[in-house]
Amino acid sequence: MFRKILCILFILLLTGIHLFGQKRHIIDSLKMTISEAKPDTNKIKSLIYLAKQFTDVEQDSSIYFLNKALDIARELNESKFRALIMTSLGSDYCFKGEYMKSLEYLDLAKNIMGEFQDKAILAEIYSMKSIVFISINRFQMALQFANNALKIYTELGNNRKLSFVYAILSDIYKELGDMQKSIDFTKKAHTIVIHENDSIAIASSFNNLGASYHDIGNTDSAYTFIRKSVYINKKLNLDKRLLAISYMNLASFKLEDGETDSADFFMRNADAIFQETDYIYKNDMMQELKARIYRARNETEKTIEIYKSIINSPGELENLEVKVNAYKALSEIAHAKGNSNEALNYYKKYKHFDDSLKKESNTSLLHFMEMEMEYEKKQIHLELENKEVKIKSQQKNFFLTTLSGLILLLLLTVYYVYRMQKAKSHSMKLEKQRVEEELEHKNREIAASVMSLMKKNEILKGISKKMLEVEKSAVRDETKKAIHTLSKEIQESRDVELWKEFDIRFKEVHISFYSNLIKQFPDLSPNEQKICAFLRMNMSTKDISDITGLEPQTIDNTRSKIRKKLNIDGKTNLVSYLSNF
Repeated sequence: MFRKILCILFILLLTGIHLFGQKRHIIDSLKMTISEAKPDTNKIKSLIYLAKQFTDVEQDSSIYFLNKALDIARELNESKFRALIMTSLGSDYCFKGEYMKSLEYLDLAKNIMGEFQDKAILAEIYSMKSIVFISINRFQMALQFANNALKIYTELGNNRKLSFVYAILSDIYKELGDMQKSIDFTKKAHTIVIHENDSIAIASSFNNLGASYHDIGNTDSAYTFIRKSVYINKKLNLDKRLLAISYMNLASFKLEDGETDSADFFMRNADAIFQETDYIYKNDMMQELKARIYRARNETEKTIEIYKSIINSPGELENLEVKVNAYKALSEIAHAKGNSNEALNYYKKYKHFDDSLKKESNTSLLHFMEMEMEYEKKQIHLELENKEVKIKSQQKNFFLTTLSGLILLLLLTVYYVYRMQKAKSHSMKLEKQRVEEELEHKNREIAASVMSLMKKNEILKGISKKMLEVEKSAVRDETKKAIHTLSKEIQESRDVELWKEFDIRFKEVHISFYSNLIKQFPDLSPNEQKICAFLRMNMSTKDISDITGLEPQTIDNTRSKIRKKLNIDGKTNLVSYLSNF
């Protein structure tokens, strides 16, 4: 937990957000100036700057000023400012814990980027998306966006932002269990901030290195780096919040090493700083650390008192995990004291809050999956539209090419009939070979495209299956119904989109297949015509089942009906027969 908070703090520090209290008089003066300024680009810049001063202390204030800046940017039709402001709003909502709203603003910013090109803003969007996906435990997607940002910042040569992305990648690989890569990226970030000579970022980077080495059991290095962070921070009188988190890390490390007196010393130092600065990330987290220390020292009454204060604090999702731990600890303490009824009561509450936490997580996951499905559907729809446009363009080009060839052929015939006949014969032979090769190539393209979509189909099927599992664990009927409906829509959507893609590709290559087939066998139903098309591509029953969603037995029965309607005996190969159409 401490490392996650430290990562967020490090990211905030790298974006240039430092001591809010020291700038209070500047902020008050700036507010006065902005209120009297006319709505122009300078006022937009001032509002953005003002919003940044509130990012890590009063996010609602930051969002308020950003929205005022966005209103002016829209009025002045300033696309670049709109994208920049929406990216900042995505950042604020991310650190506020409203991840779906964060993604909405980041996507809006990305869409506006179509009106102009700014790699720096695009890289910032990718970076923030990566942080959002870390927060909702989608680490592979987080890795993808972080690498996109890394590529752009490398091209731009922006070292400060590179250290920002390295810090993100370090956290991703830690969550993925690759501690060596995590440390490597932490070191890369550290090298950059040393070169940039940013004292606060250097202190924060030492803290990150200490936490990373502690994660792999290298205690000596962990203490060395954390103490370096403390030394630099105290010597240069930097950010007290960072100093407090360093003390908390030291307290946690000492507690794990069994040095409870040292853990208590560092915990008290951290608590004193938090009390002084009223930092946003303390509260129940600090209380839980105190309780763990008192419990390790067998100071049972103090432990119980602190855990009770935790469970009586206001319960947002941010604190719910700490409350779950508090109820569990109180149940264990009561059980150890022989108070069975009290232990059972706390255990019931522990299970209740634990279930609530899981329910909140499942609800967030459901919302995310809904949005992810919407993105996927839009992407598939756009791809299909692009392919249809491409097909029309190819048909037009083919027509123009053919017309030009005929005109040239006519001119050559006028000048020299014999040579033209010979050239025509040779050309027809080459054309036939080209058409055959093109047909083979197109068939391979169809197969590759269908296989690709079948893989996507499997992913959607997996999502649908997971949603049905979530449905089973849901408590409310409305939630079950919503999940079931969404799962059904996913199933229907994947079948329709996959068939449409195959149909477009097939008609592009086998233009007259359906017309020839229906002309000779008009009794074939639409579904039987579809099966014939799949068989024309020599597809197996399993592949057809994956595309259509029909049971293999149903497909085999349909094949038998087709044989009867085509009047084919058992010795004739159905696939070979259909290849003639």
